[in-house]
Amino acid sequence: DISDYLIYDQCGWIDSKKLGWEEMPYWLRGFADLAFVTGDSDALKLVQHWIDGILNSQQSDGWFGPDILRHSLEGKPDLWPAMILINVFRSYYEYSNDNRIMEFLLRYFQFVSNQSNDVFKHGWAYTRWSDNIDSIIWLFNRTNNTDWLLDLIHRIHSNAANWMDSLPTRHNVNIAQGFREPALYSFVVNPSDPSFIRATYNNYEQVMNEFGQFPGGGFAGDENCRQGFSDPRQGFETCG
Repeated sequence: DISDYLIYDQCGWIDSKKLGWEEMPYWLRGFADLAFVTGDSDALKLVQHWIDGILNSQQSDGWFGPDILRHSLEGKPDLWPAMILINVFRSYYEYSNDNRIMEFLLRYFQFVSNQSNDVFKHGWAYTRWSDNIDSIIWLFNRTNNTDWLLDLIHRIHSNAANWMDSLPTRHNVNIAQGFREPALYSFVVNPSDPSFIRATYNNYEQVMNEFGQFPGGGFAGDENCRQGFSDPRQGFETCG
């Protein structure tokens, strides 16, 4: 059976009038990488079909995705699920050198740049912006005359969750995606400043020292890391 989230013409990432959130992006991120690595022709055709549809859905201001997400967070756009698809586009570009990806991402991040600083403070994206900082650095290194991308990174760091001083969340996935934010930011401000790298190590050590008894290298966090529940019997949310 095919998941309802993966019915092509009913997906909000293809037809913006339809619904959608993180479900299809999560699937496509894994499936696309699998296709690129294995070279399976059927998988590659399906991935191409989805990527073409998403690229063609981008609107004139750079937004892409379900219209309902444009104003779903206190009137602000929910930018979290797009972060996942940006990882898909990065993999696809490195596989194909399709220049549509560069143009698409520049338009999208210009849309993000045009938002007020409040946009960085809402939803799941609030603690996960390191994913986009990584993608913006990736894009900056492959484009010309895009210093405005670095300005966007400064705004994200100043307004999103603070990973420099302490853990802003105990949510398993938020930690896994966010703890590296200071180290990524150091590439933009001062790679030789040890305080940013140290902050990332502090985040890692704070989690692993208390919850790192989980077997296999993960940390005990069944949805959240919970004080007093740190022994090897605890669960681990696989998204993390």
